Amino acid sequence: VVMLNATEGISITNGSIRKFYVDTTGNVTFDGRLNITNGDGETTLLEAFRDINGGILTLHGTAGNQLAKIGATNDGGGVYGGNVSLYDNSGLKGVDVGMFVGGGYITLANGNPNQTARLRSDAALGPALEIGANMIDAALASE
Repeated sequence: VVMLNATEGISITNGSIRKFYVDTTGNVTFDGRLNITNGDGETTLLEAFRDINGGILTLHGTAGNQLAKIGATNDGGGVYGGNVSLYDNSGLKGVDVGMFVGGGYITLANGNPNQTARLRSDAALGPALEIGANMIDAALASE
């Protein structure tokens, strides 16, 4: 059902659920997926949607390749924080910043697991720097 009302705005409902709504001040609220294309109606530049963890926002290049993703993270036991991932044109994740229970991390990668660097701060374990398979514990490094 589409409703136009000069004092309330524009709304589209499915049964009693308001799926899309524009109020008279221009605020837009909708229940669904936002997909902005580059003008051809097919190549996605921006997506906003929800998944089982919460909201997800993805940004894409002009060819449609994903370059960034922002969303909620989950360790299997529940949502615990936000995450930002950055990708190159080939889809390789090069930067990952996020939260986990009791701390956070920054990961820099180039596709080779032995050349990955990760800085983390953990409430239980303390801070650490991991380079490839090697970890430098901050407590040991300060001795």
